[in-house]
Amino acid sequence: MVHGISDSLLSSTILAWDTDGFVDGKKKKILVATAMNTAMFRNPITQRNLKLLNELMGGADGWVEELQTISKGLACGDVGQGAMATVDTIVAAIEEKLGLAAKDSRDEE
Repeated sequence: MVHGISDSLLSSTILAWDTDGFVDGKKKKILVATAMNTAMFRNPITQRNLKLLNELMGGADGWVEELQTISKGLACGDVGQGAMATVDTIVAAIEEKLGLAAKDSRDEE
């Protein structure tokens, strides 16, 4: 993603993304929720690419937002950093970006 390689449907979609709102006047963010084992997460190449992602495409005016990995039991059997953010965290981030208020049971009373 950081290097502009387009060898899959997802990476082609990202390269075609309207990063500055030129097409329809609306700047839309891509939420990135990574998942990997701890060794992959700690790899210097991975860390460099995550840093580049945030420097080049992230920030308040950027078009990419990285949802941080969490530490827990991983699919490989290890316990450590690299697990994808929780479903609740991902849903909350999507709702925030779309301007949707999460329903509270008190709202229905």
